Amino acid sequence: MNPESSHLAPALASLVGLPFSRFALADAVFSTVEALRETVNSVLLVGCDPPFRGPLAAGADLEVHKTVPEDGDRPLGLEIDDGAVDCVVACDWLDRISARLRGQALEEMARVAARAVVVISPFESPVVTTAEEAVNEISRAARGIPDPVLVRHRDQGLPGMQATVRLMESLLGTAPAAMPCASLRSWAFFEMLEAAMTGEEASERLLGRLRRFHNARLATHDHSAPAYRHIVVALRGVPAGGHPGIRGLCERFGARLAEEEIRTARDLLRLVLDTHAQGLRDRPGDAPLDGALRKVRELERAARRHERTIRNLEDDLQLMKNSRDSGKAEGMLKKFFTP
Repeated sequence: MNPESSHLAPALASLVGLPFSRFALADAVFSTVEALRETVNSVLLVGCDPPFRGPLAAGADLEVHKTVPEDGDRPLGLEIDDGAVDCVVACDWLDRISARLRGQALEEMARVAARAVVVISPFESPVVTTAEEAVNEISRAARGIPDPVLVRHRDQGLPGMQATVRLMESLLGTAPAAMPCASLRSWAFFEMLEAAMTGEEASERLLGRLRRFHNARLATHDHSAPAYRHIVVALRGVPAGGHPGIRGLCERFGARLAEEEIRTARDLLRLVLDTHAQGLRDRPGDAPLDGALRKVRELERAARRHERTIRNLEDDLQLMKNSRDSGKAEGMLKKFFTP
């Protein structure tokens, strides 16, 4: 790749006006390339609609290669020689193409990449499906049409995390590392607002301010489970978990240190939006925003139930692990698998 032909990439700070989902995607790509900078010198980004172009880090020239047909169903290939670049990053790509072509897409990435393959994508999960359905409901109410990407997710299904990890391991020869990226709560919160707050000048101004505040102050730490996307990294010859840069990346994206602060900030943002919605009550166009806020609250409650269930299962599993009473362990197993 020719560095002279690339546009200089803007610093992440210059992208804070993007919608949260696109900013979080940019952050994931920037951070992953930065983590690999001692290992890779050239990076190829493949995806439908990447949020930026140009080199990301010193010594890493990023070339955007839009490989996906609009319908995502035709055979695809990267018209690049074997091992022509050090690293290939799939950026919201695997979920957009036909399910029957996903294995071929990963094989093409592995063929082109001399050292590393990275997949950044939403993966199949009941809570992700629920959140996408809620966002689509608000999109239909506000715009009259559902979100086309989410419709495609619904119709063909999202990629499976375990299947993707297994195939990447077989293609690269070492175990990949996976980490969460972009809190599902924040993703759903902002996607609903993007749908509900368009078309009304005051609402759009407020939405812009909320985006910039969250992206500048919170988004780079906002990866608590459940997450909307995951980052999966596989390196040739080195288990990803043993690479110092990827270990640091896992620690950063897996950290829960800021979770309470982010939840508090999200509550404050909702308070601002509730106040704004109250001022629009008697004007056309307020219903989608009210609906979005109701859906956000419903998803928050569902997420809390999900967290409690996971904690209870983890506690019970630990008890089973520590228990020497086979009768007690048998009773716990029945509890797990009895409807």
